[in-house]
Amino acid sequence: MSGVDMSREMWLMVDDYPFTPPPEGVLSNFQDPEPFAHHPLTIASTTCIILLLLASGTRFYAKARVIKKITLDDYFYCISLPLLLFVLSSNIILDQSASYNHHAWDLQIKSITKLVLALAFASQLLVLPVASLFIKLTLFCQLILAFRPITWLRRSCYAGMAATSTYYLTTVIVSMDACHPRGGSDRVLFLMGLAGSACGGKKGVTMRLNLASGIFNVLSDLYILCLPLPAVSLLKVSVRRKVGVYMIFSTGGLACVASIIALAYRCKMWGSVDVLLEAIPAIMTNQIELTVGLIVCCIPPSSKLLRRLFARRFPSVLGSGEIESEGPHRHMPQIIAKKHQPGGLSEIDAMKTFGTMVAENEA
Repeated sequence: MSGVDMSREMWLMVDDYPFTPPPEGVLSNFQDPEPFAHHPLTIASTTCIILLLLASGTRFYAKARVIKKITLDDYFYCISLPLLLFVLSSNIILDQSASYNHHAWDLQIKSITKLVLALAFASQLLVLPVASLFIKLTLFCQLILAFRPITWLRRSCYAGMAATSTYYLTTVIVSMDACHPRGGSDRVLFLMGLAGSACGGKKGVTMRLNLASGIFNVLSDLYILCLPLPAVSLLKVSVRRKVGVYMIFSTGGLACVASIIALAYRCKMWGSVDVLLEAIPAIMTNQIELTVGLIVCCIPPSSKLLRRLFARRFPSVLGSGEIESEGPHRHMPQIIAKKHQPGGLSEIDAMKTFGTMVAENEA
């Protein structure tokens, strides 16, 4: 019944019908519906939550005990983290509910509870786009802080922030307008909004924005990944340090891979009658993309913490950035760094975000 406009009374009359008609030759199985695998969405969401908590704990500790400075990206990160955790937790609840993780024709309309409808509405149509927005804003802010002297890169980041904000806020507004509950907040009114022709169905806003968001995610992820690469070549650091910075940025390539796979699944969803099942791989890959993006935000501050903890034990890998003096104070580290040169990109400007202050003899 998805994508159909009916009155409240009609929705109550079809409560015993399947959510979508079964394909030809297939009978609906309401008594013992076949679940999709072994709840892969729950497994993926739980794994993402654990990784996020570990990475975030490391970031917060590094910021509080090592860096001891709050920057703009910290504010965006503190907004992004609870939003993404809410989306991941909601996916677990939806996956474990009786009205999810099954073929759409094996699902009676009356089994779709108000909790499922309200949670799907809030997490997928409202919180998810906002979380995606703030995660990308966090990444752009880190690039600005790392490469502030490079005018073209800074302006490119501002342009990316403007485009990202415009797209995701527009997505939220359009979704809210098309899919909001019709005239109240009970179960049937939620169903009228989400399953109506303006929101659900093959030509509804949800399906169109789902594909558009997949394309935008791929383009924006590639933009964020490729934007700093030319600037890294301008860093006045040793080759070993430069390779390390490239490796930090290259981890964002995992998010790009996830977004490309998610786009493939979104395309597969287009026009599908079994949306509830086809959506699971797309949701999984999308949340992996966002999780990787937020973990990438933790790498720069965490790298400084790791350098402090392990630089003496693994100096050839991490590089301590310290030189020892002679005499009775020879064990006291001294940091000698170059000052910013007008028109250039010093290691102080470019590397402070990544915790790789470079000594004079390494430049």
